Amino acid sequence: WKSTEKLSTEALKVQWLGVGLTFVGLLVANMPWLPWLGLVTTATGIALRHRGEFLRRAQATPRTLSNEQAVVIARQLRGVPKCAMAVGFLGTDGEAKEYATQIASVLGSSGFAVIRVEGFMVFELQRGLALTVFNSGTNNPSALGLRDAFLAAGLGIRFVINPNRCEPAVELNVHAKGII
Repeated sequence: WKSTEKLSTEALKVQWLGVGLTFVGLLVANMPWLPWLGLVTTATGIALRHRGEFLRRAQATPRTLSNEQAVVIARQLRGVPKCAMAVGFLGTDGEAKEYATQIASVLGSSGFAVIRVEGFMVFELQRGLALTVFNSGTNNPSALGLRDAFLAAGLGIRFVINPNRCEPAVELNVHAKGII
């Protein structure tokens, strides 16, 4: 079940199945376990439905960079060598664009030259933040400092190494919102 709407709909069906099993179990005398199975099934349906509602609310809330996170990132980047970089976002995702703009603002005020903030297309949907380093391996001090700053702020970030030559050599991408 990849959508929260489907999860809620199917959970409602599971609940009604449980109610039906309970009712039938009360009518059939030689199956004393059937009402209990119905109750357990109903409880499972209720739990699934609540989880679906929780996920729906979580997906509706846009990601934002809190003031505390911005301060931690800026503080962590003080001693990091500055470089030109790009910030990208999933092109069709307005929420990712807004989040990328907030991140670019913090990076720019921390001394990084954000030369572009632009949308991108993907062939396989990814989620969360990714820091890509082009043509420098794992020893790029700017990229390592950026990664550590975001981790210190409590933001999960993937570190990706791409051997292709690209300018700028460091790119932070905001992908689709992750499911909790």
